[in-house]
Amino acid sequence: MNPPIIKHKLTTTTKRTVPILFLLLASIYLTLDTFHNTTTTTLKDRHLYTSTSHTFHLPQYPSLSTPPNPPDDTTLIHPTQRQNPDQIRYATLGSSSTWGAGIGAGDLEDRMTFAYPWLLSNRTSNFAIRAGGPNYPATCTSTLLGAGEDDVYDVVVFEYFMRAGDGLATLAKRIRGRFPDAILIFLLNWDPTMITRCMDSICGERQWMFDYVQEKGFDIQNGGMHDAGMQELFHNSTTETFSFSQYAMKHKLDLVLDVAKDVGGYVAPMPAPNNPRDWINYAHTFAKDAHHLSRQGHREVHDRIRAIVNWHGVPLHPRIHPYADFDYCMNWFQTGDMTGIDYSPNGVVEKMPNTNKYTLSFTDGIGWDGEKGGGWIRVENPTDGVLALYLGYMTTGPRPSLYPATQVFIESIDANGNVRFDDGYDGEPPMVLDPNAVDEFGDATVHISRIENVGVVHPGYSFVRFKKLEETERPFRLVSVMITTEEVGSQFNTALPGGNEN
Repeated sequence: MNPPIIKHKLTTTTKRTVPILFLLLASIYLTLDTFHNTTTTTLKDRHLYTSTSHTFHLPQYPSLSTPPNPPDDTTLIHPTQRQNPDQIRYATLGSSSTWGAGIGAGDLEDRMTFAYPWLLSNRTSNFAIRAGGPNYPATCTSTLLGAGEDDVYDVVVFEYFMRAGDGLATLAKRIRGRFPDAILIFLLNWDPTMITRCMDSICGERQWMFDYVQEKGFDIQNGGMHDAGMQELFHNSTTETFSFSQYAMKHKLDLVLDVAKDVGGYVAPMPAPNNPRDWINYAHTFAKDAHHLSRQGHREVHDRIRAIVNWHGVPLHPRIHPYADFDYCMNWFQTGDMTGIDYSPNGVVEKMPNTNKYTLSFTDGIGWDGEKGGGWIRVENPTDGVLALYLGYMTTGPRPSLYPATQVFIESIDANGNVRFDDGYDGEPPMVLDPNAVDEFGDATVHISRIENVGVVHPGYSFVRFKKLEETERPFRLVSVMITTEEVGSQFNTALPGGNEN
């Protein structure tokens, strides 16, 4: 049985009611056919065209119904008014799975051939950032997607279930404002890393499934997924109880559903077993690391997206609006390109050891207070108003961090290059950047970037000065600069990790 499509209405001030059709994640509660035994799913198969509505009951959603036949959706595009499928322009936003990590040996050619963004169309722009949440694209939407006449997208896909609270609402609203007729699709994917073994009858204490497998003598992340002995371990583990831990978190699911409802989008859940123990039947959809998608997994995501697009249709002449808020962002993490950002002579742009990721660090220069450990960058606010400044920098966990706590101080510059202290241009008070990954990761070993609001920049140029406050194994490492309106920044929590990881 396939998951239903749930329909809601979004009220607007326009005469045309924007529909909200979205698929409810059935996760561990609904029995789904295994991927081995199903063909490509269409929306018709998912009960869009049933003669009567169907109601499904989940503990957190007592009564949700699919639409009756014929659907009373006034925004489905008539076949004669639709774009040719070959002309549809896609934008994909997400983390490493959407980026294409895990395909083959990580070969670029394989990624750009078999990852679902490129399976969808040769007119797809993939804006995914490895290990990234939605906070960076939410802050930098117009910089990332572009604001020109040719920067237009008919279908936008979001892959941010685990990090939805990190700015997904802001990102979706900004894109909906830009593309009022676009199809917005929110993926709900799962992977074996989400599965835990219940250690008691109420599953209050849990063991990560990978640890359970290792205790039984198998290495799931190095080819063990396809070991016949490990597969038998799960087929025969009738006395064990397993759980999709993240999918049991109601607030995460609620958040994605609420965002989709707010912007008139679809939520598309990945097929999953009724009993998490049977995840092994889906092993072929995952890469060897048991986390990212395999080629078959990317094909399944492609099928989910195309089924929605083919059913709904893209209008021949979609409306395009200007972005409501300004943003200007620089991220050199993957390219090392610092064009547009001046920095102090002691600044060093280089790859982090054993990676292809670039950061800006500072040798022991002199800080603004005459002490060692300082450095600076110069940024520009090209507008006539005050804008918020966000910085992306590297953090590690668990505590203590490998990076130093670092102080940040902003100085506004006048037309003559002097620091301004008149007319309200007094400097922002220094703040300290915390180099420790947030508590969400507990004692896990993580190496990620974090985005932090460090103050405001006035029209024109500003110096952003840094000073490390302690000696640590690694220098302070800066990876991105973001300038945008306070309205954009205030809508999400920037104190969560974002960007990329080693």
